[in-house]
Amino acid sequence: MVKIKRMRGLALECHLPEEDIEYMEYTFGIIALAREYFFRPFDEDIKKRLHPLQAGSMRGVRTLGLKKQFPSSCF
Repeated sequence: MVKIKRMRGLALECHLPEEDIEYMEYTFGIIALAREYFFRPFDEDIKKRLHPLQAGSMRGVRTLGLKKQFPSSCF
């Protein structure tokens, strides 16, 4: 995830859309959390971290402004 911050800076220098990097960071965060859930011993804390994703995952995508870039069929 540290490299994502560097990628964001490089994207800005190259005048590329920062939203793409934010979406990538959001997606990788979900994947990392899923891996933790499936491959580590169960912990009550994981439920607390998963709940906001379950309740509002599309809200997070909309917050990033990605709704404008993708057709409504993606959501």
